[in-house]
Amino acid sequence: MAQVPFVVVVCFGFLYIYLDWAFFTGFVVFLISFVVNTLIGIYLNKVQKELMTRKDERMVETNQALNNIKMLKLYSWQDLFEAKINRKRDRELATLKTQGITISLLIGFVYFFP
Repeated sequence: MAQVPFVVVVCFGFLYIYLDWAFFTGFVVFLISFVVNTLIGIYLNKVQKELMTRKDERMVETNQALNNIKMLKLYSWQDLFEAKINRKRDRELATLKTQGITISLLIGFVYFFP
């Protein structure tokens, strides 16, 4: 892993020797793609954390409903808890959609830049 920066520098050096000034065009594209993919990766990490938080909230609510099922049935609260769980699930699905769009952008840029 420590050899990667050395290999990149050597490869860029050889490319400069072979391509001369045209190398800088490719280098600029490389830098742009590196920055864009890094920013998308950071955003994807943030979305993943948000998704896990929302999943945890929904699971806590679902476990609470399952653990107290007798009380829910006795007082007819099942519709209320079902609505709460469905709202949390809808928020989770919105975050999951955001994650899917972000992943497709990342994959698209991986194929677009070369």
